[in-house]
Amino acid sequence: MTRVACLWLGRQAQHEEGTIIEAAARTLGMNVIFADHSANDFGAAFELIARERPDALLVTPTGPSFANRKLILEFATAHRLPTIYHIREFAEAGGLMSYGTSIKELWRRAAGQVDRILKGAKPSEIPSCGYAFP
Repeated sequence: MTRVACLWLGRQAQHEEGTIIEAAARTLGMNVIFADHSANDFGAAFELIARERPDALLVTPTGPSFANRKLILEFATAHRLPTIYHIREFAEAGGLMSYGTSIKELWRRAAGQVDRILKGAKPSEIPSCGYAFP
């Protein structure tokens, strides 16, 4: 594998995460194709990915990617792209693999933290759930 496409929200690739992915790709001798999409429009990103024919696809953690996971899964399947997703729900819905936790589990943990705060715990003393959508 030498070319990986990353599905990004807007110009997210210009942020620190994009820089980190580019550096990791260079270390591995790979090229990254950043495919920008808007909150509700994946068309241009999908066209770029289909035209560039990368070896794999990385879906980054955003609210729109989660909300449109069925669309993304269908695209990846139709183009026979091995894809890694950021949360378990993609893999459970038929995606190849994920490297993250379950959103349901995070919400369950968050509810427990809210309960502790309502019972008098200081928020600064409660560990983070560990994940937030940009």
